[in-house]
Amino acid sequence: MFDALDFKIVRMLQKDARISFVDIAKELKVSPGLVQARFNKMKKAGLIKGSTLILNSALMPIKNFSIGIRALDSELEEVVKYLNGLEIDEVLVLSWITFGLYNISALIISKDVFQVHRLKQLIQKHPAVKDVVISINNTVYYSENVDLTRTFKE
Repeated sequence: MFDALDFKIVRMLQKDARISFVDIAKELKVSPGLVQARFNKMKKAGLIKGSTLILNSALMPIKNFSIGIRALDSELEEVVKYLNGLEIDEVLVLSWITFGLYNISALIISKDVFQVHRLKQLIQKHPAVKDVVISINNTVYYSENVDLTRTFKE
């Protein structure tokens, strides 16, 4: 069962995936063994798949673009595989299935708006894609002051 302690451990790891279990334990006032056991339990359950690098896009000479894609419901996974397999120089594509007006969202990281336009044209060529829209994200805000643990019972 995923509880408030698990959530706090995950939040700390999201901020710094290299933080030690000892440092997490000190912050949460529990034993390092408990933190390691909880981590291993979440990893074994598939909740934690690995760690990642988070870039501060405000300091990079690249921009983030959001793409909303409407595709046939029966082909969503195929379209996401197609998106993740597209290779355009200096363009990174991260995509996932969502709900709402667009059933696939993608985050595009690139410094060349023309490459992003080329990517849009490639996406539109997929037979299951109905519509594609692009937005540029100038600034991404993240608040560390939001305490989402309140939604979990202690």
